[in-house]
Amino acid sequence: MTGLVIVGHGTRSAAGVDQFAAFVERVRRRAAGTVGDVAGGFIELSRPPLTDAVGDLVARGHRSLVALPLVLTAAGHGKGDIPAALARERQRHPGLTYSYGRRSGRTRCCTTPSPSGSTRRWPAPAGPVPGWP
Repeated sequence: MTGLVIVGHGTRSAAGVDQFAAFVERVRRRAAGTVGDVAGGFIELSRPPLTDAVGDLVARGHRSLVALPLVLTAAGHGKGDIPAALARERQRHPGLTYSYGRRSGRTRCCTTPSPSGSTRRWPAPAGPVPGWP
């Protein structure tokens, strides 16, 4: 079966790292039996790094991966940094292939208060978002 590697940006927040790890674990449980295995790694700022996540999947026998970028926008990291990091992993692990998924993006309208008290509004999706109430 194909392995799934979830690629996060990274954060200096311990709570953010914990939330990412919990998300990866939730995907692992829900995908059991449909995906060979699931691992998650960051491209910067946090551990585990992407190279460890890919290395773990390769060590478990996976030579074909789906890489899912967990980033909001397709710029910079999603279009350049993550594909470059995955290309380096292919060099480290001869025979490794991967498919690159679409970025996760914004999935629903939300308002986020800032420390100054102002708010940042994200646009609502064009249509209904499956799975959201």
